[in-house]
Amino acid sequence: MEKEKPKKRVKGRAIRIVMGSLLPTIFAVVYLMVWSLELPPIKELAVVLLFGYMFTGVQAIVASLVMEFVVNPRWGYPAAIVVGGVLGLVGIAIFALEAELLIMGAVIGTLMGWLLHFHYRRSTVLERQGV
Repeated sequence: MEKEKPKKRVKGRAIRIVMGSLLPTIFAVVYLMVWSLELPPIKELAVVLLFGYMFTGVQAIVASLVMEFVVNPRWGYPAAIVVGGVLGLVGIAIFALEAELLIMGAVIGTLMGWLLHFHYRRSTVLERQGV
């Protein structure tokens, strides 16, 4: 009988899931502030972030899980960026079909795809080196 191989544990998984769940909304708020050239007071900024998480939190969590468990382990670099952009676009299209918002979703999704894949690759390379 063949000996079972121990399951390989991927380092940094929780960090990537939290990062992928929280950062898109923060990036969207920053993007919209830069776009409108207005900086709200800190109290209002907290309300805007909470409002943003109400609308984009579920999509960000789903996209983060898809990137962590499907895209990064199976398809790798180019797919991570493309799928991230598509997930960002679809995530925002659920609520609005305005061109500026769709572009924002695609840009932020692409950025998140790159960031999550970069962190994933860094974690797996360090793991192989025994760090």
